[in-house]
Amino acid sequence: MPSCPNINTCRLINAPLDFVSGSDIKIYRRIYCTTDRFSGCRRFQFKQKEGFCPDFVLPDTQESHEDILDRFDNEPDN
Repeated sequence: MPSCPNINTCRLINAPLDFVSGSDIKIYRRIYCTTDRFSGCRRFQFKQKEGFCPDFVLPDTQESHEDILDRFDNEPDN
């Protein structure tokens, strides 16, 4: 079964973030990362277009591409 090509570098999966629980990460991994549904992952979609993905984007994020970019641009660390 195909898995996400970003599975080894995705910070959500490999460097767990403070605002996401371990159980949520396991669910995301099972639903998106290790199945052919990875193309529906918002992180995958954003990285395909921009070459990176902000940490705050989750696989099921509903924000538009433009909203994500605006939010990223307005974060203090960027």
